[in-house]
Amino acid sequence: MRFLSNREMYWIDRGRTPFIEKANMDGSLRRRIVSSGLVSPNSLNIDSSAKKLYWTDSGTMNIEESDLDGGHRKVIYHAVNSHPFGALLYQGYIYWTDWNQMVLLRLNILSGENQIVAAGLSKPTYIVVHYPGMRSSPTGLYIGNMLLHCFF
Repeated sequence: MRFLSNREMYWIDRGRTPFIEKANMDGSLRRRIVSSGLVSPNSLNIDSSAKKLYWTDSGTMNIEESDLDGGHRKVIYHAVNSHPFGALLYQGYIYWTDWNQMVLLRLNILSGENQIVAAGLSKPTYIVVHYPGMRSSPTGLYIGNMLLHCFF
């Protein structure tokens, strides 16, 4: 589940017919915002400044974006023989894990350029970012001043 400063929460329901919903923090005004074309959505991210949602779907092998109401939806990345799973939005990039390739990748949201950040992983799952100024000091993979964690 993800939260916005305007007191809304967003989530993926992976039931028989998957969908993405949002509601106010008290549960009111619950509504489905993406209900078609999803097969196996895994990870949901919010860019509150750009007012966009991003998600991975291992069933369609896509990374998609939409506005915060599910409109203006588009595929921003598709790869054959891919299984995108955990994803993280950070400083203009989407980082994601891929279970078929056993890698961590990143996609520049503006240019569409992608690259492998780490290879030879063993079913990487979720990603957490750590940057200077955060309270804890975990260890993991550093990319510049950013520390990524993949949970296996």
